[in-house]
Amino acid sequence: MRIVSLLDTSIASMNKGDGIIMDSIEREIHDLVKDDFVINFPTHLVAFPRLKSFRWGRARIAKRSDIKIVCGTDLFWPNMLARPNTLWNISLWNYKPFAGSVFCGVGMTSKPGQSEKMTWYSRILWKKILSEDLVHSVRDEKTKNALEDMGLRAVNTGCPTMWMLTPEFCASIPVKKADAAVTALSDKKNRASDQALIDLLLEKYDKVFLWLQGHKDIKYLGTLKNSDKLTIIPPSVEAYRKVLSENVLDYIGPRLHAGVFAMQHRRRSVILGVDHRASHFATEFNIPYLPRTGIDGIRNWIDSEQVTDVRMDYEAIDLWKSQLARKA
Repeated sequence: MRIVSLLDTSIASMNKGDGIIMDSIEREIHDLVKDDFVINFPTHLVAFPRLKSFRWGRARIAKRSDIKIVCGTDLFWPNMLARPNTLWNISLWNYKPFAGSVFCGVGMTSKPGQSEKMTWYSRILWKKILSEDLVHSVRDEKTKNALEDMGLRAVNTGCPTMWMLTPEFCASIPVKKADAAVTALSDKKNRASDQALIDLLLEKYDKVFLWLQGHKDIKYLGTLKNSDKLTIIPPSVEAYRKVLSENVLDYIGPRLHAGVFAMQHRRRSVILGVDHRASHFATEFNIPYLPRTGIDGIRNWIDSEQVTDVRMDYEAIDLWKSQLARKA
């Protein structure tokens, strides 16, 4: 029996969007690993303290895993000594159990204002962690170029949350306005834009849901006007899935993965840009996108017919998946 280690970015995450990523990855690889022993290890936490990374039983299991998959999010940091948060809490002192790992939909980012040039320490660490034999799945061209600059092979597959959005699937997403809507709040707050969006949705829709994707959302929501008129969805992927499955609605909001998850459920959606990710995804994969601050553009989107036409490189996706198949 093969052992497959999943480096799980949803464990101890303060952002339920990471749960959407893991939900999507586990669905996408299910048929390839269904007969394997799959074990999840955390990335946000230290999986193995320094002294236990060599001899502890679980560390030995991780080390001898046949496949080690790093599951999404933007944890490929160019400066691993000065990262502002620990999306992957790994270092030269505890990396060995995860040497030979392969990326699945991972992105590259850095602290705002920080250089995106790979530091000497980070280059050494990533070269020790990442497989030289497997092709890495990354979510944008910038990450692909960075890996190739290190002598590794990579394909731009986009985020695994979007892999199911084939042309045939997108054609089944409604083009006309629904009677209800769902939104979410970004941790990159813009009070004027957030208030304008809530007021617009309440004006245009009979019922408006709001999914609590972040742990600080409910406190911030209480500072906005008319928030008592929203129907709150508890902060779990399952609660959000239930609302999307049982209600015909539009998603309009600044949370990228909340919007993609809505599209997975055949709901007309548009992501409102708050950082580089949504705009890059719009450029590279044609996801529905509008600037967050353009309230007139959002109003026009609501009132107009909208065709969903996400464009993914399925040859790249199939190439990456083929590595996980059992050898005959």
